[in-house]
Amino acid sequence: TDIYTMIDDLRLDVRTNAVNSDEPYYNYYQYLSFRSKTNYTIEELNSYINSKVGPSSGLYNTGEDFINAQESVFINAAMEMAFGIHESGWGNSAIAQDKNNLFGINAVDSDAYNSATSFDSVEDCIIYHVSYFLGARYFNPTYSVSFGTNFGNKQQGMNYKYASDAYWGEKIARHYYNLDKALGFKDYNSYKIGFLDKDTIGYYGPSTDSRVIYDSRLYNYYGLEIPFVIMDETDLFYVLQLPVGVNNNYELDINEVLQIQDVFYVLKDDVRIIN
Repeated sequence: TDIYTMIDDLRLDVRTNAVNSDEPYYNYYQYLSFRSKTNYTIEELNSYINSKVGPSSGLYNTGEDFINAQESVFINAAMEMAFGIHESGWGNSAIAQDKNNLFGINAVDSDAYNSATSFDSVEDCIIYHVSYFLGARYFNPTYSVSFGTNFGNKQQGMNYKYASDAYWGEKIARHYYNLDKALGFKDYNSYKIGFLDKDTIGYYGPSTDSRVIYDSRLYNYYGLEIPFVIMDETDLFYVLQLPVGVNNNYELDINEVLQIQDVFYVLKDDVRIIN
């Protein structure tokens, strides 16, 4: 009813006075894991981006580059395009124009232009971003900046460390939403998303009979609610996509390319579905 009531709930860490206290709302685009795939084709992504920018933009006609990255390292091409739109000002920033750098990679606030990395092509920049900047760092659950593979906020997700802007995750989610809306909402709710219980200590993979390969006590994820995409389910288990690949010893390994079969099994009682 008023800001004071809302603040009282916030201070007590409850939702007592919310109209949807038993069913909080989660923005799909903000909580979907990067370890997913868009339903859009090269032609559809090009049709959207080319309707928004001209040939001088660093993003013009880049649908193929984003889809190639999706197929190479298992990331969501539409999410990565939304990421680039936000970070490069629709491909029109000086760093994007002069250095083929769509994501402000290595640009520091004190001297952003000169410190930003140069790339031979936009495609090289995208592959570097998803393979190293994201895959080896932000998606690597043992790395200091890794708190989930979704855009997120200051509670969890990439926004936890990627940007000082507390609304960075929401802003990129908006770009993904606008893209999806323009192209017919083919991506919306195409994945079921589940939060793991924040005190989970380990789960099986890649089958219910195999050893534990996901143990949140080993990662920055422990104590946080982390969303994962649910790839399948059995009577007792949800099958969740891992954040990085698995080696022959069933260990999470950032040097392994993530495969669709790199999953782990979680008891359904330990997962809260949010969409």
